[in-house]
Amino acid sequence: MNKSGLLESIQKIGGFPVAVRSSGALEDLEGASFAGLYETYLGVASEELLLKSIKDCFQSVHHPRVADYFSQKGIDPKLAKMSVLIQKQIQSKISGVLFTVHPLEGKEEEIYIECCAGLGERLVSGHVTPTLYRAHRDTKQTLQETINNEDTRLSPKTIEDLIKAAIGIQAHYGLPQDIEWAIDENDKLWILQARPITEFKPRKDVPELTDSDLKDGGISARVCTPLMYSAYQLALQPSMGGYFERIKLLPNGQSIQWMYYYYGRGYWNAEAVKEGLARLPDFNEEDFDKDLGILKDYGDSGPLKTKLTIQTLINAVPVMIHLWKEFDDCELMTGHFPIYFKTRKIFPSATPHLSC
Repeated sequence: MNKSGLLESIQKIGGFPVAVRSSGALEDLEGASFAGLYETYLGVASEELLLKSIKDCFQSVHHPRVADYFSQKGIDPKLAKMSVLIQKQIQSKISGVLFTVHPLEGKEEEIYIECCAGLGERLVSGHVTPTLYRAHRDTKQTLQETINNEDTRLSPKTIEDLIKAAIGIQAHYGLPQDIEWAIDENDKLWILQARPITEFKPRKDVPELTDSDLKDGGISARVCTPLMYSAYQLALQPSMGGYFERIKLLPNGQSIQWMYYYYGRGYWNAEAVKEGLARLPDFNEEDFDKDLGILKDYGDSGPLKTKLTIQTLINAVPVMIHLWKEFDDCELMTGHFPIYFKTRKIFPSATPHLSC
């Protein structure tokens, strides 16, 4: 585009001032954000400054810090391509960032918001302590409000509007999002940018979970729909608990949640199974995990191991007895399958167990 065409386009978006932003071809990937590595220029108010800002944005792809980041991520620097985006400069009354998953606690039901007065550059550059909001994604209830020393505040309606926008953006891209936004002098919400969240800490408020053996069934091979998860939940919640109770590995009537739904996928409760097995002699957590393909950092204490003692032998006796009974029941049940499929009658002398 020539200079006259560029200036004509500037007028179409409202004229100066504008924001000149670099847009790398490999920027904002799922595993590499490049946030803050390329140049961005805000408040560009003249033709001369516009042309210089565009040039500097293109040149920023060759900055040494960018090369270092390519090396860290194992990306070939030859793939680096740069475009430049020119946007209307929003006269921000309040600017901020929003994470659709709590980045420090991994809670996907929480929206995490930071904001400050004026342009968002003050926030992302660390020049100001932001106001912090945590809000529940579904109820829109504010869970935490920490106001900064500039007394920057968001109204309940603005928080609700941000949550609605965040849900729509995450649904569109199919990934948790890091979103930049601004509120102008007319209290209008502007979404400035959205990129995938490249890293957040997993949640600590749940037991040890795994999706082992669920991946090939479709429930965890990709994002699982609520309908698919509900089918697995209805099948596995009673069958897992019932099986472990029948073989006396867990006390009867113990309330345990066996199926969980986090980050769009289904998981089962590995911790509860391990707690039951740890009562038996020679249980080795590492062997258990290897059989299921579970990868785990055991820390300095190492994997859980149960010694052979009188007590663990006593614990094992009722489990062995009821395991044999479970085998006998399953064998009896299979003998009735031909009759059932032929006559479509209910099993006459055996009650089927889903665990078989």
